[in-house]
Amino acid sequence: MRRKWRYVLLLLLVMTGCVSGADTQPETIDIGQIQFDTSEKDVGLETMLSNVSYDEKDGVVYLIPASTSWIYYWDKESGVSGKLCGRPECEHEGVGCNAHTNGMNAGLQVYEEHVYFMIDNGVLMRMKLDGTEREIVRPVKKLIGANGYWIIHRDKVYTTVMEQQVEEGERYDELYIYQYDLEGNEEGKLLLQQGRYEKLPTLIWRYKGDYAYFVIEEGSIEITNREIYMYDIQRDIMEKIANIKLEEWVTVDYHVHENKLLFLEKSVENLRLMYWDLQEKKETVEFVYPYAQGYSAYLSEDEEKIILYDFLWDPEARWAYLLNREGEVEGEWTLPPGDPMWIYDSTEEGFILYDRDRWEDDSDTIGYRLWQFPYDGGEAEIVLSLEVNFRS
Repeated sequence: MRRKWRYVLLLLLVMTGCVSGADTQPETIDIGQIQFDTSEKDVGLETMLSNVSYDEKDGVVYLIPASTSWIYYWDKESGVSGKLCGRPECEHEGVGCNAHTNGMNAGLQVYEEHVYFMIDNGVLMRMKLDGTEREIVRPVKKLIGANGYWIIHRDKVYTTVMEQQVEEGERYDELYIYQYDLEGNEEGKLLLQQGRYEKLPTLIWRYKGDYAYFVIEEGSIEITNREIYMYDIQRDIMEKIANIKLEEWVTVDYHVHENKLLFLEKSVENLRLMYWDLQEKKETVEFVYPYAQGYSAYLSEDEEKIILYDFLWDPEARWAYLLNREGEVEGEWTLPPGDPMWIYDSTEEGFILYDRDRWEDDSDTIGYRLWQFPYDGGEAEIVLSLEVNFRS
């Protein structure tokens, strides 16, 4: 008899509208209600800019030079640098050294009082800041594929990878983004599985407060499709907040604000700074700089300066320019010839970029340099030079 009355009550609730289809609709993110807070557990801009290969804490820089298997440190005050291993008996020459990551593309992030890195494409490790007490933290799904990256933000580990798929003889790429608890061995949560991409897309992620942003672009510099996803960490909501067709622009950098995104974009010849309003879904262009062919660019952390730098190999010289928020040139640097430069950080003093020598078949080491470009347009200088192992 009780069961019968339960069915009658449920029927009455539905008929009176107390239970409706609206209650089953997926939750969405209210852009107008977003408020950022800060925490000591927030990932730093340098970690995101460098694709998890450069970090700094208390005046000490930690880095993994590109295409190497070694973690290095650099004390900026004393100038002392070397491989990050605190074992006094270690000769720092092979896989038994604490500074060795057992392979390339390990990544590196300083989080609280440890240096974290990845081995074997799927095992997160850590050691203390002095290079001691190396230990396993947890496994993650193998980052085997293109653009396999990871990052730690507010006690969560996020990973992304592009996996190639084949169906009926056709190849395409799928994007996977996972979230894991930093402590524990539970399986990860799949936040986003997106495909089928006929051309390998790019993904640039940013984290701010309790929100994560993922800008995915596929196509060419002539025609690009830009998808913007936003993840509300506290409410566990992933939402596509924009899908934009671009005829000539691609993203080189972007910063997040509570109701808009600030994009630094490149075409074949031009550079532009543009706001995208997340509520009104429209763009506002701040400036277009017309002399950017063959250059890449990044914003300073305070968004007041832009470095525009030559990313093509040049046997004669390389050039870099400092732009202000209006797109005006405030500084110019001519650098010795060499390989392309890549961004590491935007500090209080200036931009930090790195370059390296070309590999020689008969050498086991390679020259590796950190350059600082001051915001006042003063002389660019090499602040760190390393001879790094790239064969071991």
